[in-house]
Amino acid sequence: MKSQTRFSSLRFSSLRFSSLKFSSSKFSSLMISSTKFSALILMTLICITTQAMASDGELTSSLPNDNRTHTKFGTYLSILGDPAPTLVGINAAYNLTDFLRLHAGYGQVSVTDSVSLNGSQFTSSTASMTTLGGGALAMVPGWNLTPVAGLSYSHVFLSGSGIFSVSPDNVYATVGVDWQAHSGFNLGAGFNMALAGQSSGGYVNLGWFFL
Repeated sequence: MKSQTRFSSLRFSSLRFSSLKFSSSKFSSLMISSTKFSALILMTLICITTQAMASDGELTSSLPNDNRTHTKFGTYLSILGDPAPTLVGINAAYNLTDFLRLHAGYGQVSVTDSVSLNGSQFTSSTASMTTLGGGALAMVPGWNLTPVAGLSYSHVFLSGSGIFSVSPDNVYATVGVDWQAHSGFNLGAGFNMALAGQSSGGYVNLGWFFL
């Protein structure tokens, strides 16, 4: 009975839980726009337009009093967006002018790619990807709901096992829409196109401008 228990323990010690493995191909698929995510972006754009009309009463304003000059500094969460590549990024943004916004952000993905049991002790292997980046967005002056076009750069720091197949340096262009309400609420969506480095994909931003 003891030998059978020891044999089972030896077998289990060599086992790796495949369900916890996070392959680079799976991660890459999260970063590439799919049909379902494109539909989500389309629905988001419809919601932006509807809510903007209901809350602001109008989509444009006079140049000296538009919402981006009313509250200039804010923060936002970016899903599959800034700084690319990441899953969820935390960003700070500043409306330098009515037509130009600067942003900088941070994102991190940590994955336990394998777990094993050696005797009575569990061991695990963890990999992480940290992304730092920033850029600028150009907007239409006087439009609270505006098309945007931008350019950004990010740098990726990798640690642990090499399951993340990403470039350390990434340059990407952005096209999309952005709405900043008079209250400071901010919502945006669009597409990041890789010029160098990581793959392209869609994004959704949710934030608040308060200063």
